Amino acid sequence: MAECQLLLVEVAGERLAVRSSQVVEVRVFDPRSQATRPVLDLAEALGLARQSAGPGYELVTRVPRGIACWSIDQAQDMLAVPEEALLPLPPLARGPAAERGIRAAVVLEGRVVLVLDPGEMRLEVSAESTVDSPRSTGR
Repeated sequence: MAECQLLLVEVAGERLAVRSSQVVEVRVFDPRSQATRPVLDLAEALGLARQSAGPGYELVTRVPRGIACWSIDQAQDMLAVPEEALLPLPPLARGPAAERGIRAAVVLEGRVVLVLDPGEMRLEVSAESTVDSPRSTGR
C-alpha cells in the first residue's frame, strides 16, 4: 500500500495539509526575508480571515516556477497516510477549490483536512498579498 507524507499546518484556525515532497522548509517568520523573496499570505490566498496577530512561520514550497514562501500560523506534524485515504473533491467543490490549490481531503482524527497543492494556486503576487510584519492583522 503506497503512503503519502503530509505536513499538517494551521492557517487562520484551519488545519490544512501539504505533501511533504513539495515542502522545502518551515522557518520562523522573519519580515526581513521579504527583501529577498515575497512571503505570501496563505490565509488571504485561501479567503480566510487571519485570527492571530500575524504569521508565526514561513512555509517554503516548490512550485513549477521555482520556490514560493507562504505565511502560516504554525506547522504541526508530519504524517504518513495511505494514498487511498486522500479523497477527491466532489464535482461541486472542484471549481472554486481548484483555484485555491485545494486538491483533495483526508479525514484525520475525525476532522476533514484539505490537502493543498501550492504549485496550483492561482494567485497573483502583489503588495497586498504579501505579509509585511508579524503583527499584520485581518487579511
